[in-house]
Amino acid sequence: MSPATNDWNTATNWTPETVPDEPTDVATFDVSNITTVSMSNYVTIGAIVFDANANGYNIIAHGALEGMGVVNDSAVTQNVDSSANLSFTGRASAGANIVYTNNGETPPDGYATVFEDESSAGSATFVNKGDSSGVFAAYMIFEGHASAGTSTIMNESGTANGAQMSFFGNATAAHSNITVQPEAYIEFGKNSTADNATLNIAGGTVQFDQDANGGKASVVLSDGGAVTFDGHNVEVSPPTLGSLEGEGTVDLSGQALAIGSNGVNGTFSGVISDGGPLLALPVDAWPSGARWIQLLAPSPVGITRPGLISKRWWLFPA
Repeated sequence: MSPATNDWNTATNWTPETVPDEPTDVATFDVSNITTVSMSNYVTIGAIVFDANANGYNIIAHGALEGMGVVNDSAVTQNVDSSANLSFTGRASAGANIVYTNNGETPPDGYATVFEDESSAGSATFVNKGDSSGVFAAYMIFEGHASAGTSTIMNESGTANGAQMSFFGNATAAHSNITVQPEAYIEFGKNSTADNATLNIAGGTVQFDQDANGGKASVVLSDGGAVTFDGHNVEVSPPTLGSLEGEGTVDLSGQALAIGSNGVNGTFSGVISDGGPLLALPVDAWPSGARWIQLLAPSPVGITRPGLISKRWWLFPA
């Protein structure tokens, strides 16, 4: 195909000559001499499909996906620029072998990549940029029952503020792998959960508010990374993390923390502050070879053979 321009919203660039901009429409990409396509107006569409023979495209998106979402049947990694607002609703998926880059907000438009309802990030890759001159940091939101799927998400540093992510409602980080660089920030609010995600907190901050929970997430802290818990209803259950490794800070805001449910071995040499004891699994429930770390406080029932490894921590060998 040889479209005249790279404008999505020009009918003559499509075959047949109709702009795909309805919730039931499917925009299909195959071989073309133009591979950067830009939505000049907001578009609501059912799906974007890259055929098996498709070139590598860069779609500069400004709209919403309400059907299947994005499907890449080609062997080429496709790219989507989501800086100017891109939403997934219903059960739309971000697909696989696709890289989404949010370069941040240039006022007055843009900056959020949003997953709503039961939509999913699929197994795509997301790069969320921090702020720069004249550009605000990127923002990514999961709400409702949305899922981060098995995606890989990089929240990068900026000049003053890193990229930000929020999980609200019953949203889940699922089995995603999320990195949080310095100044970047993730908030888990309401009843959301980190689930079985891997959180690489490399200088950034992850906060769990209200009844949000860490689930069985693997948390690795480095470069001054921080985890905070605030406002959790401990009468229902204590906040949880699957495992904790590395060095950094964990602020429990006066609460206990249940840890060790994913069976991952690891050593944490940072600081846990303002909290009650960590509640480790009973000895007979430990996976073979597992090790848990416990505040220097009265040992929980069922924990035996503690060994002092610093002024602050106990190591409980299996």
